[in-house]
Amino acid sequence: MKKIIFLIIACFVFSVVTVIVLFALSDRMKDEPNSFLRLFPPHPVIMGDTLNLKSHSYYIAGGTRHTVYLGNYTVPLRLLIVNMNMNALDMRHVRLKINGVGSQKFWSATVQVDSPYYYLTDGAVPIMYKGNMQDWKAEKYLYDSIYFQTIAHMRGGSFAVKSLSGATGENVLGKITAWAPYQHFTDRILQKQVDGVFCTNGMMYFNKVLNQLVYLYYYRNQFMVIDTSMNLLYRGNTIDTTSYVKIKVGTIESGQTKILSSPPYFVNRLSTTSGDWLFVNSNLLAKNEYVDAFETADVIDMYNLRNGKYAFSFYIYHLQGKNKMSEFRVFDDTMMVRWDNVIGIYTLKPEYFASPLPSGVEGK
Repeated sequence: MKKIIFLIIACFVFSVVTVIVLFALSDRMKDEPNSFLRLFPPHPVIMGDTLNLKSHSYYIAGGTRHTVYLGNYTVPLRLLIVNMNMNALDMRHVRLKINGVGSQKFWSATVQVDSPYYYLTDGAVPIMYKGNMQDWKAEKYLYDSIYFQTIAHMRGGSFAVKSLSGATGENVLGKITAWAPYQHFTDRILQKQVDGVFCTNGMMYFNKVLNQLVYLYYYRNQFMVIDTSMNLLYRGNTIDTTSYVKIKVGTIESGQTKILSSPPYFVNRLSTTSGDWLFVNSNLLAKNEYVDAFETADVIDMYNLRNGKYAFSFYIYHLQGKNKMSEFRVFDDTMMVRWDNVIGIYTLKPEYFASPLPSGVEGK
């Protein structure tokens, strides 16, 4: 009898210790080599100048290969325009003149610049304005707007959004337009694994060259390419092997609101799209990478959206060896990177980013 009790206690202690050890190791998983490999061609991007914006509240609202437009989270009606040569003399502030918003309260307003227009949206209100860049005046747009968490401007005044379904309370993707039927949503693109909300969170962009939407999950190795009628064209996979999200979801006392009960395991941290490419800032270390290099730089994996295949990777080194990228965008052959309050320019070498894929850089 004593032997049985001893075995039970030993098994219990072993189980507890195992859980504690696994939990401790889980926080370091991203620094442990994974089973996939990365291809690093020599110097596919060239770093240019940097500029101190003197504020952490700026974000990239749009741009061209010559100019970048920076919105401001804390002052949503102010836009900073910076010439791409990063000369401080070429910076100027613009005050957005939004008709009827003198007393309007914004919760999460952001600006998207798509020359010759700009759009100010706030999915928590919800509200949307469209303005002309010649005089920076804007009027209310899409009066029957809906609540949304993510929005991407497409062509012709239509928008792709991620919102919560009124029927299920789960994330769905949809399209809103200024013409009938005004709204179209589908639950056939995002695939639920845990709760249908946090497990399907991700990043969404419109690719002008391909006239397609790209949605990339945060917590698993999958992206979707979608046409402008919200039809799924294909599902692609990033090179890591995390096919199932590693998150824990709880609810607050009322039982109505879902929350993450532990820090999420990010697979894809940042991303953008331009031309034929999807740029993915991965959070996972490859089998053939050095930990020291991975901890001092952000790795960007390249996927060709015409075939969904991985092509190659490159590093963007942390600012002053410690600050990770806050965001990045690509405009033609120019990549803009922001580290907190500093923005920098990179030039993309055409021999690596031309389409079709250059010789020796074949999709995997």
